[in-house]
Amino acid sequence: NFLIPDPTLRQRFLSRLDAHGLDVFNALSVQAATTAWNESRQWLDSLLDYLAENRRWFVEQATEHLPWARIVPAQGTYLLWMDCKKLGLDDEQLKWVMADVAGIAPSMGSGFGPAGSGFIRLNLGCPRTYLEMAIDGLKRISVKTIKGIPTGG
Repeated sequence: NFLIPDPTLRQRFLSRLDAHGLDVFNALSVQAATTAWNESRQWLDSLLDYLAENRRWFVEQATEHLPWARIVPAQGTYLLWMDCKKLGLDDEQLKWVMADVAGIAPSMGSGFGPAGSGFIRLNLGCPRTYLEMAIDGLKRISVKTIKGIPTGG
């Protein structure tokens, strides 16, 4: 009760824990939660700055080097959505091109429903070197490199 003194808020929190299969706090989790709550502002600000800079850098690189891609404006996460419809590929072909030409394994937008078809989702919450490797791989994709790719079916 000392960690979340408000009974209504505490119950909401406990309900969310239960919904995710989590239960009683242990001594370490109480200390970790208390420290995170009281002392994490600088870390969080630094993390958010890092993620914003990764997004800025990736969008700049994609805009300059990937004429077939359109970056979807951010909606507040460390995930980047990229519209790849200009490549004219179905989702299986797009997955193949990402793996075999670019050497990356993004989340396929089609996994999030029909509206995600033709999109990929990339995680920006990683070291910059990983994003540099992703951009280098994505640069290998062009209309020329996708000719003759396997067809779906």
